[in-house]
Amino acid sequence: MKDLKAWLSSERSFNEGIDLMRKYCQSSIWINIIFQIGETDYSRGVLIRELQTVSDELSEKVKKGKHSELKVAKPLRASEQSNAPDIIKEKRQRRVRCYSEMNRLHFQLVLHAESIMNNKPSMSDDEAKETALELQRRLLEHDKLWDVINQYDADRTIIEEPETIAIQAKSRESLVALKYNLRTYIAPSKLKDKPEPDRTNYVAKIKAQIRDIDNQLSEIEDEFIPI
Repeated sequence: MKDLKAWLSSERSFNEGIDLMRKYCQSSIWINIIFQIGETDYSRGVLIRELQTVSDELSEKVKKGKHSELKVAKPLRASEQSNAPDIIKEKRQRRVRCYSEMNRLHFQLVLHAESIMNNKPSMSDDEAKETALELQRRLLEHDKLWDVINQYDADRTIIEEPETIAIQAKSRESLVALKYNLRTYIAPSKLKDKPEPDRTNYVAKIKAQIRDIDNQLSEIEDEFIPI
């Protein structure tokens, strides 16, 4: 733990931080993501946040002492019990897989955003749009499964999964989500450390992508199909 505190109070070498992540956060999904991104403002911020959280948690454990009372285990939810119906168990497994895939797609878009900042896009615009669309699909699927599981936990009734909305609606929502994410990339807090002329070129590229999304949204607006 001393090495962790020493790193947090030092210049915070990126490579040393990665080593500390592997030592103290072995189960964290961020390790490989940060390693793939490499050293950027985004990855350094995540690295510092994760290690600071671990440091705070360890310090709290030390304060409480080794002989503090054991926490009482929370009772299992109805859907977590061994006698839960097979259909509920299957939906829980699907939800876990869906959540994992959502994380993968999200981080793929994060990597793409970082690569754009370095003027080396990791995928084409069409691939980025399809990735965003697939993320939207997974979000919708996850929410539907969560509704079914929560209902069973509440009163042990099994409801049908809600209808899947039309693909046009999914495409529209994914484009809106992508536009929102792009706008965050040119927020003042994101640009303050980016020197000129890189900043101007970067902002111009992001704004061009936003205009392209606006054009696509206007084209499909009349085709939007509700549930």
